[in-house]
Amino acid sequence: MTHDQKALAVTAEVRRGEDAIEEAEPLLAAGKLAGAIGRAYDAGFHFARALLLTVAEEPRTHRGLTAHLAPGTAHA
Repeated sequence: MTHDQKALAVTAEVRRGEDAIEEAEPLLAAGKLAGAIGRAYDAGFHFARALLLTVAEEPRTHRGLTAHLAPGTAHA
């Protein structure tokens, strides 16, 4: 992945995270806690992917992301 491709991928992941947070806010305000939590979880996934992309890691799944951020806990 070139530097420009990495920058675009990081920007896209951050944007997805921001979108998920925006989607969570009205759900939370409406008392739809499960939906808000789900969107917040997705936001965290995208923000963490953006972070890992900056160090040339590309986890594609939640389990893969966990393995990169907390080695040894992905299967716990």
